[in-house]
Amino acid sequence: MMKLTRLTQSWMLAILVFQALSTLAADNSMIRIPGGKYRVGLSPAEAAAFVQAFDVSPDTFALFPMRKVEIEPFLIDRHEVTNAEYKKFVDATGHPPPVLWVDYGYLEDFSSRPVTGVLYRDAVAYTHWAGKRLPTEEEWEVAARGEDGRLWPWGNKWQEGLCVHAAPTDMPPTIVPSDVATHPGDRSPFGVFDMAGNVTEWVASGKADDRQMATVKGGSFVNSDPYNFLCAALEDQPRLNGFLGYIGFRCARDAEDRRDPTPAEEIVPLRWPIAPADRHYTTTAAVPEDLTSPESPETALRDTSLIRILPVGYLPGYPPGFLGVAQTHLCRSRRGAGTETEPGSFRFEIQVPYLSGQRFNFLFENLHPEHENGSAKFHNDHTSATVTFRQPSGLSGQLSLQGGLDYVDVDYEALNDGTTPQLAYELCFQPTYAPHFRDHDGTRTWLKTEQGFVRRIELWHHVNRRMWLQQWQVGESGRLANGKTGKLSGPLIATVSRDGKWLIAPTTFSHPTKALFHNREYSCLHNQPQVILAPGEQVRIAQRVYFLRGGLNDLVKRYEADKAAWMASH
Repeated sequence: MMKLTRLTQSWMLAILVFQALSTLAADNSMIRIPGGKYRVGLSPAEAAAFVQAFDVSPDTFALFPMRKVEIEPFLIDRHEVTNAEYKKFVDATGHPPPVLWVDYGYLEDFSSRPVTGVLYRDAVAYTHWAGKRLPTEEEWEVAARGEDGRLWPWGNKWQEGLCVHAAPTDMPPTIVPSDVATHPGDRSPFGVFDMAGNVTEWVASGKADDRQMATVKGGSFVNSDPYNFLCAALEDQPRLNGFLGYIGFRCARDAEDRRDPTPAEEIVPLRWPIAPADRHYTTTAAVPEDLTSPESPETALRDTSLIRILPVGYLPGYPPGFLGVAQTHLCRSRRGAGTETEPGSFRFEIQVPYLSGQRFNFLFENLHPEHENGSAKFHNDHTSATVTFRQPSGLSGQLSLQGGLDYVDVDYEALNDGTTPQLAYELCFQPTYAPHFRDHDGTRTWLKTEQGFVRRIELWHHVNRRMWLQQWQVGESGRLANGKTGKLSGPLIATVSRDGKWLIAPTTFSHPTKALFHNREYSCLHNQPQVILAPGEQVRIAQRVYFLRGGLNDLVKRYEADKAAWMASH
């Protein structure tokens, strides 16, 4: 009887597997891509033409050279995974919901929009639950380009408005993606939707030599320049940097016998240090105002109200030091309050009265919450804040922030009483949640060179696929888009607002700038003095972050005057 029961169970299991595979085979939500040899990447001639057409550095296209690849037949989703589809997965498995749902709630009106705010491992977990997998980098590109290897899904010429992309500068910025498959112009020759725009997508990145980074393909609603929507374009970023509102994914599977190119450890649900029950979400039909049209900057309060410094409120159920939350998500539902001082001693929100709807924050990367940091102390009106710290390495000191009318001063003192040299300090300034200042294209972030200001996208940088930060050394020479040589003079790095009337810029007074950084994914800015303290050494570093009305020349004049005044008083 026992043998018969086991045999019956085996037959039932086989029938269920057959039924599941049959359902997948008949699933008209997937499109079959024929196997064969395909072209991916860009030829040298195409890359050179784009450099000239878009006035960008040649290094922009160095990461995806042309090559021929052999592809086995496979199926790929017609559209990106929606919120409604992902909700079925979360409800069925108890998998952690996207951080955006925890913060905003599950928005019924967004059910047909792509799910975003998911980690790479979340995407992998969903695909395995659905009996599928992530497409590989090459499969994704083939599905987007078609058999003729076109540059964009619709052809070889950029056409404004065919895909979901950032709004023109004379319109309110685009804040959220569109419903999937609603832009028929963004449809590949195979019939796959939204391969150019809407949201950037995770693709399979199970490389044995790299457990930290993963690849994303496609442009999104935060991009506007044509080169970011090329089928060949790609970027790599940290696998835990998925809590961004413009990154989603779609599924694929083999057309024949199933294979699993993703390492086994990738499909294990991510273990959190806090119980899943704490990561609840609610369902609501109301769309919050900050997901509609954010207010434009205005000048009424510029000369009357000081900039305020707030502690960052963290989402329940997520550890403050966790990379995805600590660096790429500024919590909406629990904004900082006067009593909420822990664990916010290494990250602060900056509230600029005249830049309504724009949320900025400072991240001090050497002040981690697991260190022995004291609580951040805020002035009653939140125009200043102070935190003391001590690291296990022996680095200790005090950090003070003071808001002005159009700047925030950062004063940092540290002593190394350890036994080894210590990196003293690093300030990361983020306009990630300031829609009028986001610059994922690199066209409105400027760096000072001996030839004047140069757009980030024009200036040579170290090409490293696994490095999402672009770094330039002051005094370093590199080629520009125009073929000339430009030496980075520093110390200024600035992002100009969409309307060109405002700018934000981190600067330094006390120490010469040695390097400037720009994060090409979520647009953080670093003006880095890079001070290394020997045992027994101490340092005091003064920086100022500007929020100015005016242009780049106004920044230069203001910075030079302010630095001269600071030097005279110190």
